[in-house]
Amino acid sequence: MFQVTTGDWYNIGDDRMKGYIFGEQIEVVSDLALTEKSSFREISQYLWENVQYYGNQVKPVILGKLLEDKINDLEKVYLVVTDQNETVKEREKYSLYSGELIKY
Repeated sequence: MFQVTTGDWYNIGDDRMKGYIFGEQIEVVSDLALTEKSSFREISQYLWENVQYYGNQVKPVILGKLLEDKINDLEKVYLVVTDQNETVKEREKYSLYSGELIKY
């Protein structure tokens, strides 16, 4: 999740169009004025490389409703991040840099 300048939070990974409505990711791209970065991986890499500026505007989606509801039942939470080979099509959705942001 990324907090844009209006104060609204948007899901960085939501790149799906719903009819004529763009996914939340485009709101983040627009707010950051990223003209050449548009995939989840590129956006999260940009945020990680500029974490000193944007660190307070980022929060992981995983710290949402599920953890909120189950927090008292959990002893540990393991987060796994990946960095696949460049030939893997789904690499643009992988979580390498988002994992670094969560650790921050």
